[in-house]
Amino acid sequence: MSPIALLVLFCAAMFAITVGHIARGEDSDRVEIGTALVVLGITLLTGSWLGFETLSGITVGVVLLGGAGTAVAVAGLAVVGYYWTDPRPGTSFESVDRTDESDTECPNQ
Repeated sequence: MSPIALLVLFCAAMFAITVGHIARGEDSDRVEIGTALVVLGITLLTGSWLGFETLSGITVGVVLLGGAGTAVAVAGLAVVGYYWTDPRPGTSFESVDRTDESDTECPNQ
C-alpha cells in the first residue's frame, strides 16, 4: 500500500471520528461542523492525489474530486471562521439581548 493510500485512509478515519463525535451531540458546536468539512475536503483532495498517482495522469474524475475537495475545505474554513467567537447553536449575535440599561451608563459622567 502506497503512502498516499495510507494518508487517504488516515484522513477518512479522522473524518469518521469527527462525524461520530458530532452525531453523539455531546458538546458539539458549529466550529466542529466546519472542522469536519475541512477534514472531508482534505480527504477528497488526498483521494484526488491518489487517483492522479494511480492513473498516471489527470483525468476528469481526478479533477472533479480535487475541485470538490477544495470547495468543501473552503466551505469548512468559512464556517469555522464565521462561528469561531460564538460557536454554540442558538447563541448568534442577533439573539443576544443587548438592551440592558446598566451597560449603557457611562461611569465618567
